[in-house]
Amino acid sequence: MPKLIAILEEELSRIEIMRKWLSDRLWMYEPSISYGPNTLLEAIESRFSNVLVLCLSLEVLCRTEKSQSKVIDALQRQSERFPILLYSNDAVAESSKSIQSKLNGWSVHFAGIPDLDSIGTNWYPALKKAIHQNAEYQAVKVSSDAD
Repeated sequence: MPKLIAILEEELSRIEIMRKWLSDRLWMYEPSISYGPNTLLEAIESRFSNVLVLCLSLEVLCRTEKSQSKVIDALQRQSERFPILLYSNDAVAESSKSIQSKLNGWSVHFAGIPDLDSIGTNWYPALKKAIHQNAEYQAVKVSSDAD
């Protein structure tokens, strides 16, 4: 079963460009795009140990305190850890600091995407960095499990 790149996003133009980047450059991973927190949690719940990176749109995540709490609480209950990529336009970027503090113990990255071109110049490089970090974490984990 391929590793999963789970994405919370509702803006169709962003989704279209993200899909192109993923299919062109990261075709070996399975993208799972959800339009809301509930569908995101449903999509990853049974496959949590298979998630490679979780990408969260702050515009969607911060729409309500309830949806933000639901996602963060679900993540905090899990023993598996993987990188989280928060991304947004500049309007809600400040929210990332508050969310990062709530995700204590998780590796959190941030990418600003003020326009669609920024998906290729900011979001994709941040995603690649998170994937590399996950690979390094898994290598250390396997090494320590073998000891």
